[in-house]
Amino acid sequence: MKFKNIWSISVSMLVGIGTTIPVIATTSCAKTSSWTIMIYLCGSNLESRFGFATLNLSEIKDSSFGSNINVLVETGGANQWHTEAHGLPTVSTQKNERWQFKNHQMQKILTLTSNNMGDEETLEDFIRWGTTDYVTQHYALIVWDHGSGVFGAEQDGITGDMLSMLNIHDALAHGINQNHLHNDKFDFIDFDCCLMADIETQWMLSPFANYLVLSEDTEPGIGQNYHWLNYLNSNSDKPVLSITKDIVDTYIDKVKNYNSTHKSSDAATLSVSRTDTIESLIQNFNAWINVVLSNDDALNVIKSYFREYYYNQQYEGPYCDLYFMAKTLINTPSVAKETNDLLKSITNFIVYDSESDKQLQANSHGLSIFLSNSVWVSSNEYTFEQYINVINSWPEDLKAPFQKYINLINLLAVIEI
Repeated sequence: MKFKNIWSISVSMLVGIGTTIPVIATTSCAKTSSWTIMIYLCGSNLESRFGFATLNLSEIKDSSFGSNINVLVETGGANQWHTEAHGLPTVSTQKNERWQFKNHQMQKILTLTSNNMGDEETLEDFIRWGTTDYVTQHYALIVWDHGSGVFGAEQDGITGDMLSMLNIHDALAHGINQNHLHNDKFDFIDFDCCLMADIETQWMLSPFANYLVLSEDTEPGIGQNYHWLNYLNSNSDKPVLSITKDIVDTYIDKVKNYNSTHKSSDAATLSVSRTDTIESLIQNFNAWINVVLSNDDALNVIKSYFREYYYNQQYEGPYCDLYFMAKTLINTPSVAKETNDLLKSITNFIVYDSESDKQLQANSHGLSIFLSNSVWVSSNEYTFEQYINVINSWPEDLKAPFQKYINLINLLAVIEI
């Protein structure tokens, strides 16, 4: 892929008579720095209408962390920003900008010629910049905006473009500086977006992170709680899992407190997955699909539970909880072994998860899979056909794990729902 030079800030430097070269703005960082946290923040209507991105930027500003932690943000994709009203700098609606937080200040580093957060090359360049110019021991990527799992995320509020999961996969594949990231992976990738904990998305992201922090359910607009940076500041040498757990806990607490204060009933889930177990999970998932497809008893159980698989009893989204779905077959003798193997694989893969309402979200176990229903099908959103088209648009090695599930989807698509 050709890499675009999207920098718009340059300084002419005399190197010979009549010769100039552009100099890219960089920041010198000590190699002893512990963490680089990169936040790809597409404001969209979440910011222009409600100021939710500003809320999270304010949380970052209020957090305390030392020079060993670089917090970098790329902003764009919103028709209006509310930062000035909260003591933050003016954010452009015309151009993407890059910022660094230091000493409770949000400082602009670069203004870019790009203005489309829904463009693969914009994300790719942000990843390359952060993992090249900031040399640290640990790296994390946070993606902030709307999300729809296997269908993608990051819908730019100005251009309307959205990143597909293949776009995100390829941006990571081409953008990561392999000289700086241990094993060519982020320590964790966190999507502060709705509906991103499906097995399909986990599969696409797993090659690029040791841990993934993703939500099965929709996320309230207030987003995650970026005061977890205070914990990182005091525990930068702790295992990465400990840090991701704090992201989960502070988010769930934030939603609970918001619900209590505003008499709201927003539901929240967040889970941490360990990506080095994804191959075993996919293998057992396909073994389970195989026996289900060849067993009428198992198919009948799935059909009878079809409307009950959703992880939130008040929300029938386009995804269901995979653990709960499989567990309904635990007493079907002909598929019991494969079901147990799949359940164990999910338990090994999801190393931490939490919910804001244990009763309402009793069926949530941290890992979902596409399973649409009549509400979405009738609105022509997230249909079985659209799902199949998305999967089949992926290269062979990426779509292969879900071809057997498509066979099951084709059977379920004819169920009267």
